[in-house]
Amino acid sequence: MKLYYLTGACSLASYIGLIEAGQTFEAFAVDRKTKQTSDGKDFVSFNPKGYVPALLLDSGEVLTENVAVLSYIANLDASRKLAPAPGTLGFYKVLEWLGYINSEVHKNMSPLFRPNSTEEAKSSARDMLGQRHHGQDGADPDRAGPDRRGRARGRDRRTRRPDAGHPRHVRWRAG
Repeated sequence: MKLYYLTGACSLASYIGLIEAGQTFEAFAVDRKTKQTSDGKDFVSFNPKGYVPALLLDSGEVLTENVAVLSYIANLDASRKLAPAPGTLGFYKVLEWLGYINSEVHKNMSPLFRPNSTEEAKSSARDMLGQRHHGQDGADPDRAGPDRRGRARGRDRRTRRPDAGHPRHVRWRAG
């Protein structure tokens, strides 16, 4: 299996998921501007959407979009209990939260990390996140996820180099 990811992007969830699932995989970085992969491929040639994550399966098929990729990974080894069994209410609750994060949180946070975003756009994004975050079952802005300023707890992403500590190609062997 090969995971194509973008440093500092949501594809990190798939990367972590594959490790937690005990899978052997290779991970290749995608250049944000050129869409070239660190294994020398044109990313858009096998993933026309051009977005990460993209999981190239051993069968040659490509799976994209975090909700689908994370659901697939969670079910690779049921003994790891990364998600409830498919077909159960618990599994659909996981899909509900993944969809919510994907559509309401992830997209609304993007202005906070774009270098060309105005302060007005960033302020608007923070306000929108605050509105979307409050009132969700189990969502406590003081305990998990980004703070109200869109920063991950414990570090300020604005001061972190985009490529800091992230190799362009990783081969992970389970076990």
